Amino acid sequence: MITVDNLEVAQFIYLLLNNQKIRGIIDTITSKVVLILRSLHAKAEVFLGCAARRTSQEELLPCSVRFRETRSRDLTETVSTLAHLARFIIV
Repeated sequence: MITVDNLEVAQFIYLLLNNQKIRGIIDTITSKVVLILRSLHAKAEVFLGCAARRTSQEELLPCSVRFRETRSRDLTETVSTLAHLARFIIV
């Protein structure tokens, strides 16, 4: 038996236990996703673009996020979650 204090967590645990596709997606994310944090600086963009292409060649899944000067809280939280799940991060 599994118990949790939060309905959203309970729903997520239920999906993990009862949906093979969700487990497969999470396995793929944690083993293949490479988070690439991009900027608006031209020199950095050249390097990060090459890094994204190279990770694709290595059968990894690049996930690029381009930051602008104004950052929304939702974007920051999403990037934080992706960072915790990703195999590694390129900044």
